[in-house]
Amino acid sequence: MSNKVIALIPVKKLAAVKGRLETVLRPIERQALTLLCLYWVLKAISHSQLITKAIVIGSDSIVNRVARECGANWLDDPGWTLNESLEQGFAHIAQSDAAAALFLPCDLPFVTPLELDRFVGIDKDFSNIVLAPSHDGGTNAILLPNHLRFQPNMGPGSLALHLEQVQRMGLTPILQHTPGLTFDVDTPEDFQNLSHKMPTIQEELSRWRLFLDTPSAPLPTLITSLAGEQTNPE
Repeated sequence: MSNKVIALIPVKKLAAVKGRLETVLRPIERQALTLLCLYWVLKAISHSQLITKAIVIGSDSIVNRVARECGANWLDDPGWTLNESLEQGFAHIAQSDAAAALFLPCDLPFVTPLELDRFVGIDKDFSNIVLAPSHDGGTNAILLPNHLRFQPNMGPGSLALHLEQVQRMGLTPILQHTPGLTFDVDTPEDFQNLSHKMPTIQEELSRWRLFLDTPSAPLPTLITSLAGEQTNPE
């Protein structure tokens, strides 16, 4: 049996990202935050021991470039909703020899490779659906075995809808709570928490804003870790 796990990361069109942050960030800053968080997620995946590869679903060429330079594959999104994108992505992976697909949002700034491996490894025979709750009742990760068919219902209260669906399938859902998978950046309060934990966030956003203005420039790399310690450019 294959033990391949393929991560699936949808990215909304940059012109429409993070609307709930409009009171604290300008449009270019919200786009920069999205690219920065995507970079973090893809770097965590690249250091995972159990995730075979990543596929980013999107429609912006600059997102495509970030994805590919971080080692991810690309799937064009012709304007789907998030749930349609996930359906398409799950169907795409179902045609492969992977054991499971792993949905991850692109805005998980604190997720770590260890957390990802614990999440993926909790159901060793890939016989069940594993869900990670967000801090506001949403769903921040779905591990879907390739032999199961599942209808994503992302949006407010999605976790309860997903739990009900898994139970209707005759399965017992597995919930995995981890800090890095629980926290995403949707609201001004979320961004305030991110700023508190990463004091250099404005400097990081400035570098990604410059990258958005000059797409031919090299990809920015983190100058500080989430703990605030200096890191070497990759």
